[in-house]
Amino acid sequence: MKNFQKAMLIKELLEQEQIIGYRFIKKMSKKGIELSNGSIFYHLKHFHEKGYVTKEEQKKTTIYKLTKKGKDALSENIATIPKEIEHVFMLMASNIPSTNWNKIEDVNTFLDQIKYVENLVEERIRELK
Repeated sequence: MKNFQKAMLIKELLEQEQIIGYRFIKKMSKKGIELSNGSIFYHLKHFHEKGYVTKEEQKKTTIYKLTKKGKDALSENIATIPKEIEHVFMLMASNIPSTNWNKIEDVNTFLDQIKYVENLVEERIRELK
């Protein structure tokens, strides 16, 4: 889940060019995706240390702004994720907390989503050949 959070954070940075951690967490929560404060701020701190974002304090709010170095480094692969695959991954991630892993119907539903992603990826491979 940590890598999914990082991917969503990168995507948001690339689209908005700045981010406020707690607002991002609220935005994802409205989409049904629960993110960990610690993980999001860990990634933002790491991006800041690498020079991918700058940190700007405004009153009690910290705004992280994407730098050119960050845009170049982070956009290399994340921007190429097909929208349909991204949508399915977000759906799957939002379903994880509510999936009853002791209930066969829930596990089968999750497996169906994995199979659907597999089909999308195989289709993408065919397109690339």
